[in-house]
Amino acid sequence: MIFHLCREAISHKTEQFPMAFYSVDHTHPRYQMIHHWHPETELVAVRRGTLRLTLDGSVVTLKEGQFILIPSGTVHSGIPSDCRYECAVFDRRAVLNIFKGSCYLQVKQFFLTPAILPPSPALERWMNALEKQETGFEAEVLSAFYALISQWMKNPPNKLPALPCRKSRLVPFEQAVLYLQEHYKEQITLKDIAKASELSEKYFGEYFKNLTGETPVQYLNKYRIEQSAEALKEDEKSVTEIALECGFNDLSYFIKTFRRHYGISPGAYRKQQKRA
Repeated sequence: MIFHLCREAISHKTEQFPMAFYSVDHTHPRYQMIHHWHPETELVAVRRGTLRLTLDGSVVTLKEGQFILIPSGTVHSGIPSDCRYECAVFDRRAVLNIFKGSCYLQVKQFFLTPAILPPSPALERWMNALEKQETGFEAEVLSAFYALISQWMKNPPNKLPALPCRKSRLVPFEQAVLYLQEHYKEQITLKDIAKASELSEKYFGEYFKNLTGETPVQYLNKYRIEQSAEALKEDEKSVTEIALECGFNDLSYFIKTFRRHYGISPGAYRKQQKRA
């Protein structure tokens, strides 16, 4: 898995088609989103419960039935509550190349600022086609997507207020998280992480917590736990081997931390994933 400046590891699309869909509930390894970003644009639909999103430092709470558009490069995280949500991600440049001239500039504006989107048949048709991926789904997906853009051109979606957290402020965070994600299997210290961010150790901890609501060590442990959950789902290695490979030297601490994050033990989680 490769990250670039805090970029999410998962590839959300294939070389053949620039869009993808996934559904998330409490059984998903990334049910709680840690702070991350990716080059794709993302649309999130809350199907049940609530989802508290942080977008470049600003908080938005989505309720059942609401949709939000998250622009490319936005650092975001999410805290779900009894929630099931769906995400459609796409390469904005690839799907907008069909537009030319002033029309392109007009359409491009829809994807540069976060926006709460009203439910619509075109939106549901687009996400449904992405999810089912039946024969010929690519044509159905693009047809619904361009119908959605046509709808927005007639009735533009409501943009959220400008986000106060500018990208220059996020650079140390991105550098720190890139370091964490590249070295999480190793024994690293706060001093190591602060050095990667190019901030003093004294200032870095406060900066990181003000931005994310958690300490760098808490973030690192959460990331390690997510990686271990992915491994438990995909690998046949023992729980002890996975714990060690994900940077935990103390098995009991790993189990305790895993249970606090997912509500069940690593072994029970693995069985749950096999039944799913």
